[in-house]
Amino acid sequence: MAQQTRPHGFSLRFGLLSGAGIGLGFYIGLFVLSVLQYGGFEYMGVRDERIQDRVVRMFLDTVIVQELAILSIYAAIGIAIGLCVGLFVFLLARALRPGSSRRLAVAAILAVLVAVHTTFLWYGMAVHPRLFIDQFYNAGFLPSLFQRIGSELLTPWLLQAVGSLWFLSFPLLFLVARRRRTVTRHPVAVAALSAAALLIVLWQWISLPDSIRFAPGTGNGQRNVLILALDSLRPDYMEGAAGDGLARMMRESLSYSQAVSPFPRTFPAWVSMLTGQEPTQHGIRHMFPQPSLLSRHRTSLASTLGEAGWETAVFSDFAGDIFGRIDLGFDHVEVPEFSLKSNVRLGVWKMHIHLIPYLVATGLMDRHEAFWCHERLADPRALTNRFFSWLDDREQDRPFMAVLFYSVTHFPYGASWPHYRNHRAPGYSGPHRFCKLGLGLAADSITQQDIQQIRADFRASVDAADAEVERVLDLLEDSGLLDDTLVVLTADHGENLYEGDLGNGHGDMLNGLYSLATPFLIRRPDEPVAARVDAPVSMTSLAPTVLGFLGLPVPAEMTAENLADKPGFVPSADRPIFSESGLVFIDPDTEFLLDRSIRFGDLMSLFLFTPETFELYFNPDYESDARAAKHRMIVAEGHKLLYMPSRQKVNWGCYDLAADPDEKVNVYRPDHPVCSRLRELLYRHMLEGGDGKKVGEFVVP
Repeated sequence: MAQQTRPHGFSLRFGLLSGAGIGLGFYIGLFVLSVLQYGGFEYMGVRDERIQDRVVRMFLDTVIVQELAILSIYAAIGIAIGLCVGLFVFLLARALRPGSSRRLAVAAILAVLVAVHTTFLWYGMAVHPRLFIDQFYNAGFLPSLFQRIGSELLTPWLLQAVGSLWFLSFPLLFLVARRRRTVTRHPVAVAALSAAALLIVLWQWISLPDSIRFAPGTGNGQRNVLILALDSLRPDYMEGAAGDGLARMMRESLSYSQAVSPFPRTFPAWVSMLTGQEPTQHGIRHMFPQPSLLSRHRTSLASTLGEAGWETAVFSDFAGDIFGRIDLGFDHVEVPEFSLKSNVRLGVWKMHIHLIPYLVATGLMDRHEAFWCHERLADPRALTNRFFSWLDDREQDRPFMAVLFYSVTHFPYGASWPHYRNHRAPGYSGPHRFCKLGLGLAADSITQQDIQQIRADFRASVDAADAEVERVLDLLEDSGLLDDTLVVLTADHGENLYEGDLGNGHGDMLNGLYSLATPFLIRRPDEPVAARVDAPVSMTSLAPTVLGFLGLPVPAEMTAENLADKPGFVPSADRPIFSESGLVFIDPDTEFLLDRSIRFGDLMSLFLFTPETFELYFNPDYESDARAAKHRMIVAEGHKLLYMPSRQKVNWGCYDLAADPDEKVNVYRPDHPVCSRLRELLYRHMLEGGDGKKVGEFVVP
């Protein structure tokens, strides 16, 4: 008897089941491929295999559970996309080639799955290229070529259009098949699935303006406070930003052109800025304070305003984890967790490079808290959206005080689409194309072209943040809130970008002004005009000055200067400015520090963690060494004096800032009248701050 065959080829049931099954297997294969491509755990450019092995052993159960959860996500995506592909191949066969065999259908399903995944990968690479550089761009010729196509040739909207055309083909193929009478069974179900494809296309392209998506309320005469802070932002990079956010703030604000960070590291700097105290007063002297220090009560700008009736909130991405580790009086804290365990979870997510594009395309990556601490995913637009949502939901009858702390300008300077496309060193194709790759790089491993590209990466990140400053100001203006809001634009510190022999980064030393100078702009709603103050001022003045402009009393604990009460808002000329350096636990990018620093311990011994929360803190056994190793600075009488201890001696630097702003000529002599006066003031500051006793020229605990 002759074998009977279907007149129109394989059935819809076969197409859907085959698509789901092949999709499941294909995406489980991608799970395995992600694991094989993984280059090892790293954070903030630091990679240590000993630490990786120890941490993985400690949290092996966490790793296994999370890997199983991620595997289930791969499986769900594989089944969902497989069903779509199975339907597509069924419709394609019925419309164009009735009678296609099952074998051909299976081959077609597999080919379409490869095409779909390639499109998703290229979309992710076009939006966030730095997420893929370890496994693609810097991984050999063919993987690099693959990423170059997605990150340098294609655009997100073009790839989105490809996806839309694919979904639009579903109803079109259905209509052709119906005309050819090759879809005779389940026509309603096939039509419904095709209509769903149209809804997906609409969802892809509909984008409402901020003023419709968010309803932050209207101005009611109550004075709000908004602090916009860009981590590591240098004042000299504000000029020439692509948008109008930073430029508008400069046009409409009181600007302090010589503002200086009290500590060029994020945690101590923010505590000083919000408490109006020097680090020697509030006790946060590095990035990893002990739990006993974190639990200490501190009067801050947020706590003071909260007691006066303001609703307070802080929002940040990876660099702002510090606000979740210390209570500074905020009612609402929306920042990433930073602990040993959270870094392990993040490391597992980082491994799955073939899953990330789907999270990017669907917006889930921006909403998932696990990714807020991803140093290569500092997307300022997502941070702004979180702030807008809070404005939408908050109590409208109370004034607000909010801090938006953008990390995109922090190392590794990774900007998203379209900003990274706008800044590229001519002809550059090296490892730092999409962000700075690694910390503690040997000075001779960085070429001049690398330096040009790293600066271009920083410029692109400034442009990305600038666009969000513009968005925030526009939404406040459209809602009427801008007329009732005091807006401050600032940074916690600056950044060295290979100027002279200063290397890259911040916090290791106090030479030069690049890592110390910060913007300090105050837009007063009753007088939004440009005014400039050219006098040195410490960023410890932020909190008391904001309270002063609000007409509120400044708490006695805030010992910094209230600039709002000064004639012309000019700081006192006789008030010295201090700063100090942080921990140095990786090799710096410059040889300058080789004979001007004290190194101690290693990464394995320097840090401990709390057993309850797994929060990292600095080993108390090394606290006295860390205190003795600090560089110190004082600015007064138009000069800058530096105290730079090594194990052999104290190195001194003294610079006339008016005649030598680039600090090229060290005028220090023990008997120099200005240098000697500044030296005594600096010693007094250190000793009164409890840093120990003076032994020779050293101050030791």
